Amino acid sequence: MKKIALTLVLFLFIVAVIVAYFLFRINTLNQELSRLTKEGKDNAQALQQNKLYIKSLQTQMQEQLRKNVDDLRKQQTADSIDTKKDTTVYISAIETLFSPTKKTVTFWINGPTKTLFDAADLGLTFSNVKEKPICTTGDVFSNYPLMTTESDSLSITGIATIGTEKIAGGAINKLFASCTFEKKDPLQKGIIVIDPSKTHVYSLGASVLDLERSFKDISW
Repeated sequence: MKKIALTLVLFLFIVAVIVAYFLFRINTLNQELSRLTKEGKDNAQALQQNKLYIKSLQTQMQEQLRKNVDDLRKQQTADSIDTKKDTTVYISAIETLFSPTKKTVTFWINGPTKTLFDAADLGLTFSNVKEKPICTTGDVFSNYPLMTTESDSLSITGIATIGTEKIAGGAINKLFASCTFEKKDPLQKGIIVIDPSKTHVYSLGASVLDLERSFKDISW
């Protein structure tokens, strides 16, 4: 009888230990679940706050970008108005006679010091001049993509250089090009004439060249 009672007590003790262990685990799991639930709410709240912050930043960036674009347009408009108002751009020519048959002419783009321009074309026609005058580009632009010569004409083009951060426009009051002409017949005059249809100085796509102030016919 005592043996049975002892076995029963031992069994109840084991059952009590097992029940206590499971109760402890259940309580621990409940605490962990509560903690995770709280963290989930906190994370959801933080995520929502981050979303609102990112949206606010996007709005600010869009507004700043729009402002920058508007400012740039206003500046371009103001520069364009100032250019049309204040700029009188013309092409001058300086002649150097080396012999009765040979002459070098340097062509300059002149105007007020703050003149803005982004491209220029010089077109010439000539008579009693040997084919293909010797021409070199100047320092108005760093880029001269076109120089063509025919039997009685030539064309030279300079354009602005477009970089990653800025546009390098033309330099005013600088040498555009230099050409050496030689007469075919030493007894006849050599004549060089500006070609209005092929001669331009551009600022924001509009020609600002004053042909009336530009050089006149060259003869020798």
